[in-house]
Amino acid sequence: MLCVTPAHADESAEIDKLLRQGQTAQALQRANQWLTQHPKDLKVRFRRGVILADQGRLNEAIVQFAELSRDHPNLAEARNNLAVLYAARGEFDKAQRELEQAIASHPAYATAHRNLGELYERMAKQAYDKALNLNKTAPSATENNLSRLALMRGLASESTSPQIARLAAATPTPAATPPANKTVVTPPPITTPSTTVNNLAPLLKSPPAPPATAKTEAPAVKAEPAKTEPAKVEPKPTAATAVKPSAEPATPPVNPAQQAEEQAAIAALKAWADAWAAKDVNRYLTFYAPAFRTPKGESRSAWEASRRVRIDKPGQIEVEILQPVAKTIAKDQVEIRFRQRYRSSTFSANSAKSVLMTRQAGKWQILEESVGR
Repeated sequence: MLCVTPAHADESAEIDKLLRQGQTAQALQRANQWLTQHPKDLKVRFRRGVILADQGRLNEAIVQFAELSRDHPNLAEARNNLAVLYAARGEFDKAQRELEQAIASHPAYATAHRNLGELYERMAKQAYDKALNLNKTAPSATENNLSRLALMRGLASESTSPQIARLAAATPTPAATPPANKTVVTPPPITTPSTTVNNLAPLLKSPPAPPATAKTEAPAVKAEPAKTEPAKVEPKPTAATAVKPSAEPATPPVNPAQQAEEQAAIAALKAWADAWAAKDVNRYLTFYAPAFRTPKGESRSAWEASRRVRIDKPGQIEVEILQPVAKTIAKDQVEIRFRQRYRSSTFSANSAKSVLMTRQAGKWQILEESVGR
């Protein structure tokens, strides 16, 4: 009863095959035809929502994932994707609610934790820009908004999660709630430098006025009794007059606009890593600028072909961006230094890396990358 029937598995695999070939319209048509006969098929319904999102039909995709969340309240992947689509429309409060519910039902869901952190960053930046009157135009529901948050392209946990395995084979009756005594390991909170609300909050406050210098009265000195006239005692210098002004230069002021652009570049880099980990090669390649300098000087087409072969290899991979530090090099150019953790069934590495990112048409892309810097 916990296995997906061969017919269901074959249909889902055929739709995935069409998607890998770039035949999005045909994949959607096949999914629609299948769902007319099998309206409760979880995997095909999920893939249909992803296809609609890829086609930019956000309202229809939201309806699809909202129905999945209603039918399967504990399906964290559906709530995660619903949050990504809400964020693309600028409905951050709805996106926050969906991500929090996804984490509540699946506390070890790293993608939802990461997306919630990115969402908090966007909400804080929006409030900060509004306070400084820097946000001249309202954010649009563009691919740039979607790229900041990770859209799950499949039921990533269906092979390991008993809950999702049951859902994939379920009849029209909603899946049962997982046993209460199941042990769940909560991952450590994901943080990045200067991206949390707490880091941005001090910038919203006006700097405190320098304290006025207080006048300190000299302590009274009691003269020793003598037969002659009392000796005159000069008052000692007070602490206020004894301290010389500091010769250290003042700390240069923070440039809020520059800091926001650096954080946007870091967010784009994380979205690049998410696309790589999801083995979404087409989306992965969009993060490279047209003028990208290939590592060995080969042609762009040859480099892309080699990347497709390597990423499309069977098996799951994990890519994490750790301790990113961004520095503005020039107008619309930011250098990011970080540690990249890569894991697959045959190889793992944790290495220092540096990328030079450039902004074109409002989108941050990789211009150059190097290892060991």
